Amino acid sequence: MTIIYNKLIRDKIPEIITKSNKTYQIKTLSSEEYKNSLKQKLLEEVNEFLEAHEDNLMEEIADIYEVLSATINAYGLNKETIETIRQNKAQEKGKFDKKIQLVSVSNQEDKGLDNDINFINNLEKYLEENISKKANKLDHSKELLKQVFLTIAKDNPLWLSLKLPVEWGGLGVSNKTFFTSKMMMAKYSGALAFLQAQHQTAVGMLSKSDNQIVKEKYLPNIAKGLSFCGVAFSHLRRLKNAPLKAIAHGDGYQLTGDIFWITGFNIFEYFIVGAVLEDGGELYAIAPFRNIEKNGGKIIINSPMQLGALDATNTVSATMEKWYIHHDDIIKINPPQTIIKDSEKQILNNSAFALGCAEKSLELINQNANKLQLESVFLNSEKLMIELKNIKQTILTEIEKPSKTTQEKLNLRIKAINLGFRCAQGAVITSKGSANLHNHTAQRLYKEALVYSVSGQTIPILEGSFEMLVK
Repeated sequence: MTIIYNKLIRDKIPEIITKSNKTYQIKTLSSEEYKNSLKQKLLEEVNEFLEAHEDNLMEEIADIYEVLSATINAYGLNKETIETIRQNKAQEKGKFDKKIQLVSVSNQEDKGLDNDINFINNLEKYLEENISKKANKLDHSKELLKQVFLTIAKDNPLWLSLKLPVEWGGLGVSNKTFFTSKMMMAKYSGALAFLQAQHQTAVGMLSKSDNQIVKEKYLPNIAKGLSFCGVAFSHLRRLKNAPLKAIAHGDGYQLTGDIFWITGFNIFEYFIVGAVLEDGGELYAIAPFRNIEKNGGKIIINSPMQLGALDATNTVSATMEKWYIHHDDIIKINPPQTIIKDSEKQILNNSAFALGCAEKSLELINQNANKLQLESVFLNSEKLMIELKNIKQTILTEIEKPSKTTQEKLNLRIKAINLGFRCAQGAVITSKGSANLHNHTAQRLYKEALVYSVSGQTIPILEGSFEMLVK
């Protein structure tokens, strides 16, 4: 049997192979190939050091020294100069003798930063302790997902009002922290992440309304975790033959037509509905999320959809027949096609889901690599992790200090979708046959990656995502 290695080896390994009555194939590397192989070899030796038992640490450190020595020679570096640089850095910044770990750094002028850091740390701790072991079941069990959601609302109601301003009883976190929290939620449970994101979107819209009456009517109970709200306006992106129309009637409007997608039935009490006015404008209002007849109007909720992933979110379609919306329940009226323009501005928001899925997938890949002791998997997962960190940092920087064009932001969103898919597929491949088990984590992550590729999808996202897939 022939085993393929394709890696840099010590000079005497061919002699050792010959003495063991085996044959081999080798090649002499070019200067550039040699330098790249030394970098890969250093990663290999460091990984072996990280996995080594204490009895073998000196041997692994010796291997690292050997690779470093070869690297110094390959690049024509001076050992004495390196030692001088080391000493200068030790004098300027200190060594590592005092066992100090840096937890965080805050700008004194940013008063909300410490609160944001504490929130993220507390959220992650909660998810690890209360959600991680339930994640696979949460995607399929509607009752469990509802129970978990309501428990969060009872124990930590502010976590469901992240973008709600402090004056209304919310946390009012920064856009950067909001994105990070969505990513973390998606890492631990796609179903919970998607469900709470719908509610958070509704809360954000309500809090920005110019209608003081609608805010006073709904926001106080939402802030206390006593009331929840979904959203239903993705159908407004259909510019032709609007499926839900609003006709002026008395002090408000009558809504008639179909709604294709509402998440959270039997969990959310209300939903924000979008309808097209006669002049093409967009009406956004709040309505009860239940089957109801009132004043000659109806809301008809259809049976929950049978979804391939995130089925527990209880997603339904609905029909409105002359449903009356009073002025007090109107959130806002926007000019025609505002939803299209807003989608361009917020194009990076849903990237958090794909990146959270990618992060969890990489954790699973590394667990599998540890079991299988496959060096190539470690090395390639490290490349994916670097890619994830780069995309995440670029997006967070853009969210905090916008500077990119619409096309550049679109490209980032597409890269996030693609990375989520690749990492989830990697989790499946490295889990081997067990990944096909219904309740396996790799199975959940792959299906969730599928959902994130079409969440909040526009035609440019569709075209770009498919083009990258083909490439």
